[in-house]
Amino acid sequence: MMPPPDTTRRTIPRRRAIQTLTLAVLMLAGVRLGAAPRPGAGEYAVKATFLWNFTRFVEWPATAFTTPASPFVVGVLGKDPFGSNLAEVFKGETVQDHPVRLKAMKDGDDLKQCHILFIAASEKERAGELLAKMKGAPVLTVSEMDRFGQRGGLVNFYKDGGVTKFEINLNALKATGFNAKAQLLRLARIVGSDTKD
Repeated sequence: MMPPPDTTRRTIPRRRAIQTLTLAVLMLAGVRLGAAPRPGAGEYAVKATFLWNFTRFVEWPATAFTTPASPFVVGVLGKDPFGSNLAEVFKGETVQDHPVRLKAMKDGDDLKQCHILFIAASEKERAGELLAKMKGAPVLTVSEMDRFGQRGGLVNFYKDGGVTKFEINLNALKATGFNAKAQLLRLARIVGSDTKD
């Protein structure tokens, strides 16, 4: 017997609930590199799932969207470590009722068109310059570089005993107009900006 036509719509809230639960489980239990929320997934499948879950625990300021129909842009600048993982995690999703669009960012692109900007480790040498340009923009800057948060980045992945965790520069996040839910902040290591940067 064929399922009713709206069955696929019903699976999206279920998938969201599962992914939100996955975030809590991954962070509370600790995610070991090479382990993942689905069989055979690796480190960047886990990080892609974290990025998706950040969209559920962080509220973007209204100024981040030029129109109600504007897409929610997830950009990657530099050498993309995710492979197909971002496309798999964000497929068919919306954020604050905005459809998600993935974009590989290049030099010369307007980085402020992104809502999440993952700055790859390949951009380490110019991270300070990039963060200075992004300061105050409603873009959730994310990376996996040493001291990224202390230099003004908003979210940074780090390893603790082989476990993938994340830190948040809470003052910079608030100054940019984001509102992070308490559940997320309880799971993060909170860092501040270096006074010299």
